[in-house]
Amino acid sequence: MPATFAAVAARRSQPSENPAVRRKATRVVVRGTKKADEESITANPLRAKGPPGRDFAIRGVPRHVTAEQLKDYLQGIGVKPRFVRIVPVSPVDTKSSTVGHIGVFADDVELVLKAENWSSNISITPWKFGL
Repeated sequence: MPATFAAVAARRSQPSENPAVRRKATRVVVRGTKKADEESITANPLRAKGPPGRDFAIRGVPRHVTAEQLKDYLQGIGVKPRFVRIVPVSPVDTKSSTVGHIGVFADDVELVLKAENWSSNISITPWKFGL
């Protein structure tokens, strides 16, 4: 049985082992050695495009919930999100909730829109730029 949204939201994110140590990111460039043909996705980048996806706004997310916790919940109900963001709200905003912005693949849209997967205070709407 998947964890409830409330149970996932109650968990706090764990700090990294040593936050004082930052890893330096190095840029790596990889060049292929195989000969490209018209049928390969490397020869035609348009063929590499995955299935279309949808973006949704999740309204009513408690302020203490992190993007990682929301991602964990989505994965728990069987959704493989393309991305998960928590939209920053104004510090003068007195609401106790915020908005999550998620992107999902077309195969997972039905799971996201299934009412049984969400608490009664959560609403799911298509994402529109600027909310």
